[in-house]
Amino acid sequence: MSSWPRIESLVLLDKHLYEPAVTFRELFAAISPCPHLHALRVSMTAANIDIDPKAASFQHPSLHTLNLGASFIRDAEAVALTISPILPHVSQATYEEHEGNSFRLEWGEVNDHLKL
Repeated sequence: MSSWPRIESLVLLDKHLYEPAVTFRELFAAISPCPHLHALRVSMTAANIDIDPKAASFQHPSLHTLNLGASFIRDAEAVALTISPILPHVSQATYEEHEGNSFRLEWGEVNDHLKL
């Protein structure tokens, strides 16, 4: 844990994990002690938003590259509105296709909202 403040890139991706359990709240808590983190790839769920980004006082200073695994999305606009205030330098979120399941349309919509 003492080296976390110096981490610049982190990959916690399991392509075989169908339903990841990491949520937005847990993700943001995990990266908060990493002020130099600029690239993150993590298996997480973006289907259930468990944080109010308007109430969150945390804003990550350096993250630019975000890959959220093969997460299913229920509401692309809500995902973008969760990401943008906390990760203001992320203008595009990428994803992993999961064995024939493509989330290209959902993530494309998230990215359209992030660009705005």
